[in-house]
Amino acid sequence: MRYSNVGFGAMAAAGLLALAGCGGGGGSSGSGGTSSPTVNQLDSGLYITSLKSSSGGQYSGGTYFLPSGKFTTIFEDSSGTYVSFGQLSISNGSISGQGTDYLYRNGVRSKVSGTLSGTAKSTREAELKGSSSSETTTAILERQNTFSDKGYTLADIANTYSATSSSLVFTVYADGSLDGNNGSCHFAGTLQIPEANINVYKINFEATLCAPGEGASAAERNGNYEGIGTYVPPSGGSTAQIRFAANNGSLAMVFIGTQ
Repeated sequence: MRYSNVGFGAMAAAGLLALAGCGGGGGSSGSGGTSSPTVNQLDSGLYITSLKSSSGGQYSGGTYFLPSGKFTTIFEDSSGTYVSFGQLSISNGSISGQGTDYLYRNGVRSKVSGTLSGTAKSTREAELKGSSSSETTTAILERQNTFSDKGYTLADIANTYSATSSSLVFTVYADGSLDGNNGSCHFAGTLQIPEANINVYKINFEATLCAPGEGASAAERNGNYEGIGTYVPPSGGSTAQIRFAANNGSLAMVFIGTQ
């Protein structure tokens, strides 16, 4: 697996709002269509996300939803990792919200913010449209029920996780605390499970002692990060993983770590 982050490692990034010219099982079927007047919230969990941009790019990835409507979307392909963060509100099947993409292209970092709208066909299916000053996108979201409806405890998750392509390490403890480092930066915070039977968690940590790097100053790399992630249990001889994306308002991090 790989670790990629804007301001911490090499990364090309875009997301729900700005995919300019870029070319799991157990879920529900169907997407888009007329909104359901009875839907006022999407179920939290992992949603497989298929996205098309106005410039012709197509992506497949995953969106993690919290009960509050906060989300993060991660796309990965051979060119890099693409991440968005945002907040959705749903009323009678009509979706509104906002999102921010964290971008790193050709050594240049930037952020793109815009509005989101769409329809919820059910509590587990939705279609979103993103609009920014440079791009429009359409995303189909389908909840992965088998993966999402798992009740892992902090004791299950507690372990040390390492990225295979960098020096980054995070340790999660059974009391929900976490810490980590990547050489110069030190991280300390918490991992919280909002719903005991849903495999999505909140993560918060402070980065300190960061040195400048990857085109970012120490001040930009330090600070309080907030994100969303999931736990992937061991299976078929593979070790367990944690996956999350977080940002501090200036930079974004995507971590995929194995035990």
